[in-house]
Amino acid sequence: LLCGVVALFSEKYLHRESGFHRFFLLLCLFGFGDTLTILAGSVETLYAAWETLGLTSALLIGFFHERAGPVQNGFYAFVVYRFSDLCLALATVTIYHLAKTGDFSSFLGHAAWPNHQTTLSPNGASLVGFLILLAAMGKAGQLPFSGWLRRAMEGPTPSTAIFYGALSVHAGAFLLLRCSSLLDASPALAAATA
Repeated sequence: LLCGVVALFSEKYLHRESGFHRFFLLLCLFGFGDTLTILAGSVETLYAAWETLGLTSALLIGFFHERAGPVQNGFYAFVVYRFSDLCLALATVTIYHLAKTGDFSSFLGHAAWPNHQTTLSPNGASLVGFLILLAAMGKAGQLPFSGWLRRAMEGPTPSTAIFYGALSVHAGAFLLLRCSSLLDASPALAAATA
């Protein structure tokens, strides 16, 4: 719904820009990545969606590529996202090593949220949870990874409003909520999150 509203606004707002069609392609890819992040049933699907969000966000920050500033800021955001994606990739590999599967219900518990309990050991939950916390902090622009957020304002106004004010920065919080049983299993990790 939010992507649709932004698309309607952007049709008139960006109608004379040279990258008009490129913007809508990136908007659709971002909407796809955001929807897939929410609906993912396994960590590998979540990782693919996470990558899509990061790539489209960096490309939208550097949308006005004829100027040096947006390109540099897009690259900066891309580097922060790469770190975030690396942490999520390491968490995915660790989950497969510990749980032998990537399905959320298998390692986060079968009960309905928020009553589920992880099947991982406390040490395993702490390790995976710490990696997921770093991934979420990078995507959400939390300290010490917040430098990309102010640089994101170089992108087109519609993408700045929807992605960094509404959807993109909340992907990290959603990931932490999705994996809350890992936080419950590790008091140190829960304290670090607070």
